[in-house]
Amino acid sequence: NFKACLELFLSKELNINDRDTKVFNWIKEKIKMFKDKADKYKILIKTIEDHTMDLALLSINNFFELTREIFNQSYKSVVERLKEDKKTQLNYIELFIKNIINSYDTNDEAKDDMTDIKYILDRHISLLCDLDQHDKIIPAFEACSFYPLDLCLTYCENAKAYEPCLYLYLKEGAFDKAFKLASEKLDEEKK
Repeated sequence: NFKACLELFLSKELNINDRDTKVFNWIKEKIKMFKDKADKYKILIKTIEDHTMDLALLSINNFFELTREIFNQSYKSVVERLKEDKKTQLNYIELFIKNIINSYDTNDEAKDDMTDIKYILDRHISLLCDLDQHDKIIPAFEACSFYPLDLCLTYCENAKAYEPCLYLYLKEGAFDKAFKLASEKLDEEKK
């Protein structure tokens, strides 16, 4: 039974050296074995989906590679399954951005996928704001032009992320808002 074996491998009571590598190699082996057996493959994929968080916590890098292999274009669903742990979700999204987003060109067939991509990028900025990692926001905007800036600005305003807000105001040409924010920040610093 695949589910029972996976749960045993993931069990912390079982002391295995290099657990993460062994677990992911075992899963990949099972994927190859069941690829042509639709019923078993479906059970295998469902079991992996049910253990998304456990696998991501075991090794985010191995998990990301596994999801690339078996889920291919459904990164959004993986991101949603990781919502229980914001740091793990952020790590997964950053791997997605590093490994996937740079291969997209808005002029090709990837336009159909832009809704999911913008959802993931939106979630990225939301997490950076929630986890108080404001210093990563402007570099993210500079590295990728696909961010939904209006939503991102709302997150930055709510998190009181001063520099990202100022950057976005200037980028959108909202010079009055940028000037007002800068003035408020200077007044605040004088106090």
